[in-house]
Amino acid sequence: IGSLAAGATAPLLGRNPAGDWYKIQYYNAEAWVFAGLVDASGDTSNLPVDAGPPTPAPTLPPPTAVPATAVPQSSANLVAGNWRFDPPGDPSCNQTFNIFVDVANLGSTATTSSGSIDIRDYRVSDGQALGSTIGGFPIVQPGQTLNIGPIPFTVSTYYGEQHRIVITINPNGTVPETTTGDNVKEIVYTLQKGSCP
Repeated sequence: IGSLAAGATAPLLGRNPAGDWYKIQYYNAEAWVFAGLVDASGDTSNLPVDAGPPTPAPTLPPPTAVPATAVPQSSANLVAGNWRFDPPGDPSCNQTFNIFVDVANLGSTATTSSGSIDIRDYRVSDGQALGSTIGGFPIVQPGQTLNIGPIPFTVSTYYGEQHRIVITINPNGTVPETTTGDNVKEIVYTLQKGSCP
Protein backbone atom coordinates (compact mmCIF):
# COMPACT_ATOMS: atom_id res chain seq x y z
CA ILE A 1 0.00 0.00 0.00
CA GLY A 2 1.40 3.38 -0.92
CA SER A 3 0.68 6.61 -2.68
CA LEU A 4 2.12 8.77 -5.41
CA ALA A 5 1.91 12.53 -5.24
CA ALA A 6 0.02 14.35 -7.99
CA GLY A 7 2.35 14.82 -10.95
CA ALA A 8 4.74 12.06 -9.83
CA THR A 9 6.09 9.69 -12.47
CA ALA A 10 7.00 6.00 -12.32
CA PRO A 11 8.26 3.53 -14.95
CA LEU A 12 5.60 1.17 -16.37
CA LEU A 13 6.72 -2.47 -16.09
CA GLY A 14 3.63 -4.30 -17.35
CA ARG A 15 -0.15 -4.47 -17.44
CA ASN A 16 -2.81 -6.98 -16.45
CA PRO A 17 -4.63 -8.96 -19.20
CA ALA A 18 -7.61 -6.56 -19.19
CA GLY A 19 -5.30 -3.54 -19.45
CA ASP A 20 -7.01 -1.73 -16.59
CA TRP A 21 -4.06 -2.00 -14.16
CA TYR A 22 -0.39 -1.11 -14.70
CA LYS A 23 2.55 -2.62 -12.87
CA ILE A 24 4.98 0.20 -11.93
CA GLN A 25 8.38 0.59 -10.31
CA TYR A 26 7.55 2.01 -6.86
CA TYR A 27 10.77 3.01 -5.12
CA ASN A 28 12.64 -0.30 -4.63
CA ALA A 29 9.66 -2.54 -5.30
CA GLU A 30 6.91 -3.23 -7.81
CA ALA A 31 3.35 -2.04 -7.30
CA TRP A 32 0.02 -1.93 -9.15
CA VAL A 33 -1.89 1.22 -10.01
CA PHE A 34 -5.35 1.53 -11.58
CA ALA A 35 -4.96 2.68 -15.20
CA GLY A 36 -7.90 5.07 -14.93
CA LEU A 37 -6.00 7.15 -12.38
CA VAL A 38 -2.85 7.76 -14.44
CA ASP A 39 -1.81 9.41 -17.70
CA ALA A 40 0.42 6.87 -19.43
CA SER A 41 2.77 8.19 -22.09
CA GLY A 42 3.79 6.05 -25.04
CA ASP A 43 2.32 2.86 -26.47
CA THR A 44 1.12 0.71 -23.57
CA SER A 45 -0.04 -2.15 -25.81
CA ASN A 46 3.56 -3.40 -26.02
CA LEU A 47 3.90 -3.73 -22.23
CA PRO A 48 4.38 -7.29 -20.94
CA VAL A 49 1.15 -8.87 -19.72
CA ASP A 50 1.20 -9.94 -16.08
CA ALA A 51 -1.61 -11.83 -14.34
CA GLY A 52 -1.66 -9.08 -11.73
CA PRO A 53 -2.15 -9.20 -8.01
CA PRO A 54 -4.38 -11.95 -6.59
CA THR A 55 -8.08 -11.20 -6.46
CA PRO A 56 -9.12 -10.14 -2.97
CA ALA A 57 -11.15 -12.63 -0.98
CA PRO A 58 -14.87 -11.89 -1.13
CA THR A 59 -16.17 -9.85 1.74
CA LEU A 60 -18.60 -11.43 4.13
CA PRO A 61 -22.07 -9.96 4.35
CA PRO A 62 -22.40 -7.52 7.22
CA PRO A 63 -23.70 -9.04 10.44
CA THR A 64 -27.19 -8.26 11.61
CA ALA A 65 -27.20 -5.01 13.54
CA VAL A 66 -27.31 -5.36 17.29
CA PRO A 67 -29.09 -2.62 19.21
CA ALA A 68 -26.58 -0.05 20.42
CA THR A 69 -25.66 -0.02 24.05
CA ALA A 70 -24.46 2.99 25.92
CA VAL A 71 -20.74 3.59 25.49
CA PRO A 72 -19.04 3.91 28.84
CA GLN A 73 -17.78 7.42 29.52
CA SER A 74 -14.02 7.64 29.07
CA SER A 75 -11.66 9.84 31.02
CA ALA A 76 -8.77 9.18 28.65
CA ASN A 77 -7.00 12.17 27.09
CA LEU A 78 -4.66 11.48 24.18
CA VAL A 79 -1.90 14.01 23.50
CA ALA A 80 0.50 14.29 20.55
CA GLY A 81 3.95 14.68 22.10
CA ASN A 82 7.56 14.70 20.98
CA TRP A 83 8.41 13.65 17.43
CA ARG A 84 11.51 12.88 15.38
CA PHE A 85 12.58 12.04 11.84
CA ASP A 86 14.82 9.07 11.04
CA PRO A 87 17.27 9.74 9.55
CA PRO A 88 17.62 12.96 11.59
CA GLY A 89 17.45 16.37 9.90
CA ASP A 90 15.27 17.64 7.10
CA PRO A 91 13.82 14.93 4.80
CA SER A 92 15.07 14.64 1.21
CA CYS A 93 12.94 14.65 -1.93
CA ASN A 94 11.83 11.21 -3.14
CA GLN A 95 13.60 9.43 -0.27
CA THR A 96 11.55 7.56 2.33
CA PHE A 97 12.07 8.68 5.91
CA ASN A 98 10.48 7.49 9.15
CA ILE A 99 8.40 9.51 11.58
CA PHE A 100 8.25 8.66 15.28
CA VAL A 101 5.76 10.41 17.57
CA ASP A 102 4.92 10.12 21.27
CA VAL A 103 1.29 9.33 22.07
CA ALA A 104 0.50 10.09 25.71
CA ASN A 105 -2.63 9.44 27.75
CA LEU A 106 -2.87 12.26 30.28
CA GLY A 107 -6.33 11.14 31.38
CA SER A 108 -7.34 9.04 34.39
CA THR A 109 -8.50 5.90 32.52
CA ALA A 110 -7.04 3.73 29.77
CA THR A 111 -8.22 4.22 26.20
CA THR A 112 -11.01 1.81 25.33
CA SER A 113 -9.44 0.78 22.02
CA SER A 114 -6.46 1.21 19.75
CA GLY A 115 -6.47 4.15 17.34
CA SER A 116 -4.95 5.75 14.28
CA ILE A 117 -2.47 8.53 13.51
CA ASP A 118 -3.00 10.67 10.39
CA ILE A 119 0.10 12.29 8.85
CA ARG A 120 -0.18 14.85 6.04
CA ASP A 121 2.40 16.98 4.23
CA TYR A 122 1.57 20.46 2.89
CA ARG A 123 3.49 23.02 0.86
CA VAL A 124 3.78 26.07 3.15
CA SER A 125 3.64 28.69 0.37
CA ASP A 126 0.15 27.75 -0.85
CA GLY A 127 -1.18 25.08 1.53
CA GLN A 128 -1.28 22.45 -1.23
CA ALA A 129 -1.63 18.89 0.15
CA LEU A 130 1.30 16.82 -1.13
CA GLY A 131 0.86 13.44 0.52
CA SER A 132 -0.45 11.49 3.48
CA THR A 133 -0.01 8.25 5.37
CA ILE A 134 -1.43 6.61 8.47
CA GLY A 135 -0.04 4.87 11.53
CA GLY A 136 -1.62 3.26 14.54
CA PHE A 137 -1.28 2.95 18.29
CA PRO A 138 -2.43 0.35 20.84
CA ILE A 139 -4.49 0.88 24.00
CA VAL A 140 -2.74 3.51 26.14
CA GLN A 141 -2.89 3.29 29.93
CA PRO A 142 -3.42 6.43 32.06
CA GLY A 143 -0.15 8.30 32.55
CA GLN A 144 1.56 6.22 29.85
CA THR A 145 3.51 7.63 26.89
CA LEU A 146 4.24 5.38 23.90
CA ASN A 147 6.78 6.20 21.18
CA ILE A 148 5.01 5.13 17.98
CA GLY A 149 6.94 4.38 14.80
CA PRO A 150 8.47 3.98 12.45
CA ILE A 151 5.79 5.42 10.18
CA PRO A 152 7.38 5.57 6.68
CA PHE A 153 6.71 8.63 4.54
CA THR A 154 7.99 9.97 1.20
CA VAL A 155 7.62 13.49 -0.21
CA SER A 156 8.39 13.84 -3.92
CA THR A 157 7.74 17.46 -4.91
CA TYR A 158 8.82 21.04 -4.18
CA TYR A 159 12.32 20.52 -2.80
CA GLY A 160 14.13 23.63 -1.56
CA GLU A 161 10.81 24.89 -0.14
CA GLN A 162 9.22 24.80 3.28
CA HIS A 163 6.75 22.01 4.01
CA ARG A 164 4.45 21.48 6.99
CA ILE A 165 3.74 18.01 8.34
CA VAL A 166 0.57 17.76 10.43
CA ILE A 167 0.37 14.75 12.77
CA THR A 168 -3.11 14.09 14.18
CA ILE A 169 -3.70 11.50 16.90
CA ASN A 170 -7.18 9.90 16.81
CA PRO A 171 -8.24 12.00 13.76
CA ASN A 172 -11.78 10.61 13.50
CA GLY A 173 -12.48 10.54 17.23
CA THR A 174 -12.94 6.76 17.25
CA VAL A 175 -11.17 6.50 20.61
CA PRO A 176 -13.37 8.20 23.24
CA GLU A 177 -11.47 10.91 25.13
CA THR A 178 -12.20 14.04 27.14
CA THR A 179 -10.67 16.53 24.70
CA THR A 180 -9.17 16.50 21.20
CA GLY A 181 -7.61 19.97 21.28
CA ASP A 182 -4.18 18.55 22.09
CA ASN A 183 -4.12 15.79 19.45
CA VAL A 184 -2.24 17.72 16.73
CA LYS A 185 1.48 18.34 16.25
CA GLU A 186 2.85 20.44 13.35
CA ILE A 187 6.39 20.32 11.97
CA VAL A 188 7.84 22.83 9.49
CA TYR A 189 10.91 21.75 7.52
CA THR A 190 12.69 22.47 4.23
CA LEU A 191 12.61 19.54 1.78
CA GLN A 192 16.14 18.80 0.57
CA LYS A 193 16.86 18.04 -3.12
CA GLY A 194 17.71 14.35 -2.57
CA SER A 195 17.26 12.29 -5.73
CA CYS A 196 14.73 14.60 -7.42
CA PRO A 197 15.73 16.10 -10.79
